[in-house]
Amino acid sequence: MMRVAVTLGVPPAFQASVDVDAVKAVFPYGAVTVTVADGGLATPSGIVLPEQRDAAGDDTAVIVVAAVHVRGPAWV
Repeated sequence: MMRVAVTLGVPPAFQASVDVDAVKAVFPYGAVTVTVADGGLATPSGIVLPEQRDAAGDDTAVIVVAAVHVRGPAWV
C-alpha cells in the first residue's frame, strides 16, 4: 500500500484555517496523513482582493510550505 505523509509549514495565526480533509482529497489513493507545523510566511502583498474574501484593508499573503513523502512497495 502506498503511504503519503504531508507536512505543511503554516504561520501559526493561520493554522486553524487549514482544511486537512481537502488536502487529503488531492491524493487519489494511498493512506494519507497530514501534519500542520509552524512555518511558512505571512507578508504584506500590497493588494486587497475582496473577490478572494480578503478583509477590507488586509493585504496579507500567506505562503504555505509543503513537504510530501511518498512510500510504496519496493519497485523491481
